[in-house]
Amino acid sequence: MRLVDVLQSKSERGPQIGIDLLRGAAAVAVFLCHSRELWLVPYADVTHPSIALAVLYFATGIGRPAVIVFFVLSGLLVGGSVCTSLRQGRFSWRRYLEHRASRLYVVVIPALVLTAVLDWPHPEPARYSFPVFLGNLAFLQGTLVPSFGSNHPLWSLANEAVYYLAFPLLLVPLWMRRQWWGLAVAALLLLGPAAVNPGIPNGFLLWVLGVGVSQCAPWPRSLFWIALPAFVGAVAVGRVVPDGFARDWVVALPTAVLLLTMPTAPEWLARPAHALAGFAFTLYAVHMPVLAALRAWITTPLLQPNGPGLALLVGVGAAVLGLAYAFATVTEARTGTVRAWLARL
Repeated sequence: MRLVDVLQSKSERGPQIGIDLLRGAAAVAVFLCHSRELWLVPYADVTHPSIALAVLYFATGIGRPAVIVFFVLSGLLVGGSVCTSLRQGRFSWRRYLEHRASRLYVVVIPALVLTAVLDWPHPEPARYSFPVFLGNLAFLQGTLVPSFGSNHPLWSLANEAVYYLAFPLLLVPLWMRRQWWGLAVAALLLLGPAAVNPGIPNGFLLWVLGVGVSQCAPWPRSLFWIALPAFVGAVAVGRVVPDGFARDWVVALPTAVLLLTMPTAPEWLARPAHALAGFAFTLYAVHMPVLAALRAWITTPLLQPNGPGLALLVGVGAAVLGLAYAFATVTEARTGTVRAWLARL
């Protein structure tokens, strides 16, 4: 049985719990990275360095590796579902686009509006305009426009939107032996922006790695205890290796192995894992403008990681997490409702 079939089986929840935890942890890692950078001095400026603080700074500096984990997970879940529907003869472009549009826009539209509101007192002129807003709405950030306002992390959503379209455009013609025009459109989507944003085609390979994982049978779960430290080590290496194609694969390959060896998690983890994954997308999409607004309001210089500095960081973090969770209850949690509404049109 393929991993994607295991994840879609109602009788086998164990690996899904682990994947939910990984997805939520990746969103929290990006959030913590930006929080620490906005509130605490760089480690080189810490007046009383220690091993504990070095570990803290290292652990809160894995934002880019966390995004790579997101790409592999997205390929596993979204690309894997495309392969399953094609194999079962039930792939529908309308249904697929309804699912992808509802997944993205139910969070992205409110997140862009929130960014516009929170950035209004202190806008970045080159990023804060209606054309840039519309460009982000069309997922053109990083190619034709910058990310909107202070919401810099939205760059990765443009990549995701391209992958959502390009993968079935490539696979459907090869699978069905028709709709060959899809190959040309997919090539245009992936290679057209390459001169401006080479991260799009490079990231697509990481995404396709996740698709490949979805089509493999799960590996022996006893290997998880080898895969987990290898994954943690890879993330640590990805923290210090210079940006580039090789660094991304250092993280992506151990992520793939971790997913293939994911064991059956304890049932008591199901609810917290589901809750964490349930607002991970929202946390990713809204945390930066909220942090930027708080930083503009609390104008203290960058703080030392001592008692007061860490207390402020924890307080800000708790407030942003709470706001993101509440925001998700009226956005991300309504994805199914929006999807059903689109299906009735």
